[in-house]
Amino acid sequence: VGSHKLGAIAVFTEELLRRSEPAAEMLVRDDLLNAVVQAVDVAFIDQANAGIAGVKPASIANGATSAVASGTTAEKVRYDVKAAYGAFVAANQPIASGVWIMHPSTALALSMMYGPTALREFPGVDFVTGGTFEGLPVVLSTNVPGTPVAGYDLILAVQNEILVAEGGLAIDASREASLEMDTAPAHDSKTPTPASLVSLWQTGAMAIKAIRGITWNRRRPTAVYRISGAKYA
Repeated sequence: VGSHKLGAIAVFTEELLRRSEPAAEMLVRDDLLNAVVQAVDVAFIDQANAGIAGVKPASIANGATSAVASGTTAEKVRYDVKAAYGAFVAANQPIASGVWIMHPSTALALSMMYGPTALREFPGVDFVTGGTFEGLPVVLSTNVPGTPVAGYDLILAVQNEILVAEGGLAIDASREASLEMDTAPAHDSKTPTPASLVSLWQTGAMAIKAIRGITWNRRRPTAVYRISGAKYA
């Protein structure tokens, strides 16, 4: 899949840097790191991300086997889980390294489902820490696609079948650079295009840049199973 990098740049004035409490530099750095993590999370899990050659890898859920949630009851939950596990068994996937990826709203719904004897249907699920669901660990993410009305995706992935390569995280700061002030800059070191640039030194500003190298790929398409529209109640 090649190598990929994700980056973000934030600019602030030197007056803010000198006078803010707590230090503006630390706040901006933390915001940048959160933005990078958020972007990676969305690209990794959103099945709508088909990838762009040389720009970003496709989501692990893109093109994966999918099924619409069959209903909202505990019985239907188990039906959907059985179908997911059955697909992995049929594909000879090492399900022991599987993990469920779900939205906290889905985990909350599952953790609060009670049977006729007032016992929890899925006692292992914890909407704060994730816990376990039908024998496998749960990973929570607010970036799992879906809505409260239509329901969220519920994804089963075999961790051993997801190949990830990371190039570390680099954070740089500069007062001398010139920047293209645009949320979608067209500047490119290989094929430069004319653009209006702003000098940080001339305008008394400072920029912080965060770059993270990361890419991933499924070893086999059958490594991921997606249940869409899961609105269990």
